[in-house]
Amino acid sequence: MEPSPPPTDVWVDGRVVVRPSPVEGRGLFAGDDIDAGTVVLRLGGRLVSSAELAALIAAAGDDPDAPYVDTVTVEEDAHLVLPPGTVAHFANHSCDPTLWHVGPYDVATRRPVAAGDELTLDYGTHSGAEGLAMACRCGSPVCRGQVAGDDWRRPELQARYEGHWTPALQQRIDAGRQDRAAQLARASSLAVGASEYADVPTGIAAAVRSVCAALPETAENQAWAGFQWRVRRRTFAHVLTVDFEDGPVTVLTFRSSGPELDALRSAGHPFFRPVWGRDAVGMVLDAGVDWDHVAELVTDSYCVVAPKKLVASLHRPSG
Repeated sequence: MEPSPPPTDVWVDGRVVVRPSPVEGRGLFAGDDIDAGTVVLRLGGRLVSSAELAALIAAAGDDPDAPYVDTVTVEEDAHLVLPPGTVAHFANHSCDPTLWHVGPYDVATRRPVAAGDELTLDYGTHSGAEGLAMACRCGSPVCRGQVAGDDWRRPELQARYEGHWTPALQQRIDAGRQDRAAQLARASSLAVGASEYADVPTGIAAAVRSVCAALPETAENQAWAGFQWRVRRRTFAHVLTVDFEDGPVTVLTFRSSGPELDALRSAGHPFFRPVWGRDAVGMVLDAGVDWDHVAELVTDSYCVVAPKKLVASLHRPSG
């Protein structure tokens, strides 16, 4: 996709000031209270190719007097190089930032910011260069110790910054999810030994178990991978962990019907379509899982296969 042309220069909200930072050198700070969702930076400059960017960085490395190359990955093979000396240069990294991306060039407050708070970005949300690695000393409770060019692959960061990556990195995430969904669809329906499986994390198993155990006449079984729950010998929930090369992924398969079946199967991440079952849906149970929604989906699945008498005995909120 051809990126839209960037502004020629960087715009900065008048409430943003530069001060000494406890994170590193100087940083950006709020000179006044700023509401969540307020655009405070509009990045500008010129777009260059990956080859041009590599040459710029190499030239800067060879010249100790050359300015630092501030860059953001906008699209694949399209990198924004900011003009030297802009205020945006002083935005420090944090693993729990107060700012995030809301478009190719706009940066907004992630939460309400009080006067005096430092305005930080997670560099991993806009830096996708292969081999990038820099130490992090942000000091936040979720500090990961290092910023890397492949941070976009981390499931917990994908969940935390959903929709707030630069376009190139969001496209990589979406493509990876599509590939993973196809793999999961196959792996979640194979016999023992056809794929590699791992133990279901205790907390996830307990969470699904608590939902299923609250439904009438359910039985839990150890499956060929993970656990299954049945009512009158009909399976309505199955949780298992598929062990991929880049780490395990835990999924839940369940049943659905009517318009909701088609809607879930076409919704994209975290849902996917298993290769088995005309009424089956798969769901990735990642860091951003909504357990109330899981409980609703599992209960709906129970209602698809359970006898009408048992379904009638459920006490479910109306609407």
